[in-house]
Amino acid sequence: MIYFPPGNSVILDATFVDPVTGLPADPLVVRLRLRQAGQAAVAYVYGVDAQLTKISTGVYQFLLDPPPPAETTWLYRWEAERASGVDSAEQGDFQIGRSVV
Repeated sequence: MIYFPPGNSVILDATFVDPVTGLPADPLVVRLRLRQAGQAAVAYVYGVDAQLTKISTGVYQFLLDPPPPAETTWLYRWEAERASGVDSAEQGDFQIGRSVV
């Protein structure tokens, strides 16, 4: 698990590739589902939510300024929808808090 110190912004990023060419490509819809431990998931969509931005072709970024409680676990899932009907997803988690190392 990745640890981030309390009081700092967290940047999540994802790169989407064309399933045929393997090159970076923009999906029709890019969505990030984000959930703080013990809370309901919130969905963010590129082009709708300002925190989710496009960096370059196929590369997207989300800036999170974690609300209190500062020390908690977050779960995330990037989702892509394509014209071909191919959906892709990547998920993970991170901890806001002091490192255990």
